[in-house]
Amino acid sequence: MFQGQYNLKGKGDVEKLFFGDFNAMIEFTFSPSFEAAFSCPPSGFRIVSNSSNTSCILELKYVSNYEEAHREASKKHPSTGLSPAELSSISATCRTQIMEHNRAAFAKQEEERFKRFKIDTRTFPVSNQLAEKLHENMLSCIINFEAKEVFDPDIVPVTRGGYSVTFRIVVGTAVLWSLCIQNPEGNTLELANLCRRIIADSGVNQVNEKELINQLDEIK
Repeated sequence: MFQGQYNLKGKGDVEKLFFGDFNAMIEFTFSPSFEAAFSCPPSGFRIVSNSSNTSCILELKYVSNYEEAHREASKKHPSTGLSPAELSSISATCRTQIMEHNRAAFAKQEEERFKRFKIDTRTFPVSNQLAEKLHENMLSCIINFEAKEVFDPDIVPVTRGGYSVTFRIVVGTAVLWSLCIQNPEGNTLELANLCRRIIADSGVNQVNEKELINQLDEIK
């Protein structure tokens, strides 16, 4: 918190939709690629202490109307689609104008989608042991993360496909630690997959805490 207000500046658009009211002790966000979002929409969870601080509550968050929001946003801000034959038959000036129009339309569509998203929430009690172990692993993941390569955007094209995940935790009472990574690998991938399993299992009310804790112990 800063001057009595939660510091939310580091959170992305999806995170603010899910967790824009306060910073929880543990937060995880999964953001799929555009193509995958229709079958696997953005989702996440956070873990908070209960009112008596004797146990924890897991809050599952997900976008429940992604396809509908996309359809309505595309209708409101339509792009121009042309076949290769049609593109080859028009002038370079017209092609440039179409590209500029579509670039602006896609940006407006994205903004409109976020306005139309409906966020559903489900809550489940979880043990302090699972919460503490997950917090410990996330902290270790953030501290020990090292990017294998540093890309120069002027020389090497950066891959933009795939999905991204964000780990965010509060350390102590004041410090917010976070790591946002696209297409994770190694131990980071293992932890991301475990968090995605928590999302999937929570959705069908089948969280097996013992198995999750054992898997967290195996992630080095």
